[in-house]
Amino acid sequence: MRQFMEEDTGKQFIMVNLIDPNPNPPELSGTGPGASSEQLMSYYMEYMYPELLKRASHPVFAGTAIAPSMDIIGIEGAEHWQQGALMRYRSRRDLLQIAANPIFSERHDYKIAALTKTIAYPVEVNLYLMDPRFLLALIFLTLILAIDALIYRRT
Repeated sequence: MRQFMEEDTGKQFIMVNLIDPNPNPPELSGTGPGASSEQLMSYYMEYMYPELLKRASHPVFAGTAIAPSMDIIGIEGAEHWQQGALMRYRSRRDLLQIAANPIFSERHDYKIAALTKTIAYPVEVNLYLMDPRFLLALIFLTLILAIDALIYRRT
């Protein structure tokens, strides 16, 4: 984490997450007996979503795997994953602020309990067509062109 922060470029990044839920998670006080891995993860995300959103960070993609891994080189135990997710962070500083909150440590235990295995790694964005700024610019451009077309037809 220290090196990650020292090499901060100030740019946004995407956290790539490969997730394999725990079919038999332990009992934790915040979710009670018999809680599923999904319930444990939801408890963790109750903290994360507001913290992410107030820092202009957000989920980009989440989905369920439809087949085993198709290309594995040099990694054992990576054949099967149940879910994948991409989370956009506005900056490394935002991630550090979220993780530095004492509530994060307590809630992170629920994420750990909810999973049998996971890989999460940051990727600095080179091409990101789902950037809200880009989408907003496309919407404005479309509106301007539509208004211009309506005005041009009337003359």
